[in-house]
Parts: sequence; C-alpha cells; structure tokens
Amino acid sequence: MRYQTLMKYLLFQPVPLHDAEILLPDRDHQFQKATILDDIPRGSVLYPFFIKDKISATPPHMLGACSPKELEEWTETLYAAKAARVTFIPT
Repeated sequence: MRYQTLMKYLLFQPVPLHDAEILLPDRDHQFQKATILDDIPRGSVLYPFFIKDKISATPPHMLGACSPKELEEWTETLYAAKAARVTFIPT
C-alpha cells in the first residue's frame, strides 16, 4: 500500500512555479489528525497546505507540516521561490 501511494505521487506532473498557487487552510481547519488511511502514525497532528496548478483542472497537492513553525518555513520558502521565479527573466 505504501509503495502504491508513493508511486502515485511520483507520477504526478510537477507544477511549474509560475502556475503554482499556494493555499492555506481556513481558521477552522488549521490542523488535522492523521487517520488509519495515512502513511504516518495515527493521531499525529498535521498542519496541511496545498499546492494547486492554476492552469490545470487537477486537484491540488496536499502537503503537511509537523508544526506551525515548519508550516511557516515551508510557505515562506515557497512564496520566496515563486517571487524569485517571477522576477527572473531568462535571456
């Protein structure tokens, strides 16, 4: 089961930075607990965020951080990469 889940994510087409949209959960859903269907210990607290391709109709990729600090680090890094991509014009 774990191998199939991993292969599913490895086969997804990458989201180009210029088409990426970073989505954070609303105030009522800041964290969630892992269930028996997740590949991490049941009951673990995760802080989810989503990466969506604005051009494609595919559903967003759901990612999870283990702490609010880690979530902040991930989102800051993703926003910085997106901003750097926008300001970099290849010649």
